[in-house]
Amino acid sequence: IVKHTDRDVNAGDVLRMVDLVIYGSFLEEKSFPDILIKAMCYGKLIVAPNLSMIRRYVDDRVNGYLFPKDDVKVLTSIISKVVARGKLTPLAHQVASIGKGTAANLMVEEAVEGYASLLENILRLPSEVANPKPFAEIPSQLKNEWQRNIFNVVTDARYGSRNASSHLFLEKIERQWSHKKEDTANSTSVKDEEFLYAIWEEQKQTDFFVARKRREEDELKDRSEQSRGTWEDIYRSSKRADRIKSDLHERDDGELERTGQPLCIYEPYLGEGTWAFLHLKPLYRGIGLATRGRRPGADDVDASSRLPLLSNPYYRDLLGEFGAFLAIANRVDRVHKNAWIGFQLWRVTARKGALSKVAEKSLLEAIESQKHGDALYFWVRMDTDPRNPLNLDFWSFCDAINAGNCR
Repeated sequence: IVKHTDRDVNAGDVLRMVDLVIYGSFLEEKSFPDILIKAMCYGKLIVAPNLSMIRRYVDDRVNGYLFPKDDVKVLTSIISKVVARGKLTPLAHQVASIGKGTAANLMVEEAVEGYASLLENILRLPSEVANPKPFAEIPSQLKNEWQRNIFNVVTDARYGSRNASSHLFLEKIERQWSHKKEDTANSTSVKDEEFLYAIWEEQKQTDFFVARKRREEDELKDRSEQSRGTWEDIYRSSKRADRIKSDLHERDDGELERTGQPLCIYEPYLGEGTWAFLHLKPLYRGIGLATRGRRPGADDVDASSRLPLLSNPYYRDLLGEFGAFLAIANRVDRVHKNAWIGFQLWRVTARKGALSKVAEKSLLEAIESQKHGDALYFWVRMDTDPRNPLNLDFWSFCDAINAGNCR
């Protein structure tokens, strides 16, 4: 049976029930893990990775089992050796008992040297006192196991009687001193208690009246008539709420489809009169040069918010569609998430010179196949050019009007 317990659960209650503890963390700790110390103190067999801190105190197959952290399959062979027929093998019990003895004197050397070094650095002994030896010269027998025999002197009867007599003397002095202070304090303690009780009762009464007055005011506030304004104010508020709701619309299907495609073509426009010449496909995205002329419910870009210069009508008219290009270029990664970017003016659509379905498909295929690498693509309507009555392709027409120098 394998059980996973929470950290907040008392580890002692869990360790009393288990037969085997597997330490599964591969993190290099600065000290020996506490859970392993507790498990070894309870006489439980431990299996842990061969980390540097754990190898310092655990010898493989002596007082515990170690497995390499890079090869967890060794853990399976260890479990098969220490468990037989649902119980620990005698060898596993022997290793666990040795580990219990190891835990009894674990980290003695670090504790002794640590406290000796601390005392050596903080104690400033007078000149007539002989300087103690450095902590590095502490005998090894004092570092291998806890010196519990030193505390046996506490149970000595002579030491206990001497300690008890000193306690009795201190208690006698304390009673004499406190008796003198009680004579002077008893006369004022009763008055102080009565005064504090009166203050407490007064404060309770004040809090009660304040709470009742606040409750009455809340009830009257709910019953009183509150001015809702005129019908014009209500209508204006409702329209404002609808406008805010449309500005904060959720992501539509077009935006979600645009996220996974390599190209996004922006169409700059100005005013409601240009809405009819804008595409509704996810391949295209509008960019309004003015905030008031944006399409409601559409995922269009507000150029004036990205480039505050366009809020001025003078500069907006002066720059024209180039203002939309600059607005997109301003911190482009915040608005444009696609690999390729394109621009098509609404005037081109009005003149029936926009990309056709065949042109869109061929352009996307050239981009996805990386046919030309990083390139600039321009599109024109070859069939409507009066200089191309034979409907030649681009390169043939370009050679025809440039003396064959295009290719």
